[in-house]
Amino acid sequence: MARFKSTKTHAWVITILLAVFMVINFMDKAILGIVAGPLMADLGLSPAEFGMIASSFFLLFSLSAIGFGFVAERVSSKKLLLLCAGIWGVAQFPLAFVASVPLLYFSRILLGMGEGPAYPLALHACYKWFPNDKRNLPSAVIFQGVTAGLLISGPLLTFV
Repeated sequence: MARFKSTKTHAWVITILLAVFMVINFMDKAILGIVAGPLMADLGLSPAEFGMIASSFFLLFSLSAIGFGFVAERVSSKKLLLLCAGIWGVAQFPLAFVASVPLLYFSRILLGMGEGPAYPLALHACYKWFPNDKRNLPSAVIFQGVTAGLLISGPLLTFV
């Protein structure tokens, strides 16, 4: 009985960590829209140019979700989620030092590639810990990470 309890606790710890993963994912998605005005002014972008940069995020978003979906049957979820987080870091890191239009395009495209499969992979990883009839609540907890990320990003970025 003690082993079952620790496994159940472990499953919920994993679920909470996956929800935090989704908070970070959606905070990241919201940031570009929040900084749109100052970014356009700094780089001299028109609304159309900014729209192209913002939408370039979706160039590989769906394709990578499908590709990661095929790979998820053969590679551990932990490795794939780590790869997604690594892609986010690689995509964002150069922007801390230099902001240019080509770098923004590259960053947003790469970011879309890493964020496209994040939610389905988080659910895939979570579902391994729960039986079919007990997956609704963990799914809802992970989805709340999406909402929390959007709610937190505005005030936090404004404060920073």
